[in-house]
Amino acid sequence: MPRPTPLPEKARWLVLVAGLTASIPLYAVVVFVLASSAEAPAGPAPAGLRYGFYGAAFVLALVALSVAPRVGTDPATALPFDTFLRRTLLSLVIAEASAILGLVLFFLGRNLADFLVLAGLALAVSLLGIIPRGLRWFRLREEPGAGGAPPLSPG
Repeated sequence: MPRPTPLPEKARWLVLVAGLTASIPLYAVVVFVLASSAEAPAGPAPAGLRYGFYGAAFVLALVALSVAPRVGTDPATALPFDTFLRRTLLSLVIAEASAILGLVLFFLGRNLADFLVLAGLALAVSLLGIIPRGLRWFRLREEPGAGGAPPLSPG
């Protein structure tokens, strides 16, 4: 039986990035279901724990942005696809850890704001920092001078 043709690089990247990014709204569904049905715990999460989680989440967001692949303007110096994909996925996983910290804080104190802030941070890092870099990488590779497809219109 012949091997199936693998998905193009951009399609593989989009599937993986969409899967990791979509998990954060799924956490929100879990939080909203639990917030409406479960009883609140005896007391809120300790302030020191909250500050520690918030600090860790912001540090993770900065680390995720620093791990995300940098995209220049020269196609010759662009990262190869395997390295680019690995660094993108690693940065998305690190960014998602912020949302997971928010989920843990919600479970500990049933404070919806804790989850919303940290999940919002993770989504912002993903949607505004990591994904645009990836789209820029593909645009750079698809430019006519980079060996990509020729322009559709003359001139």
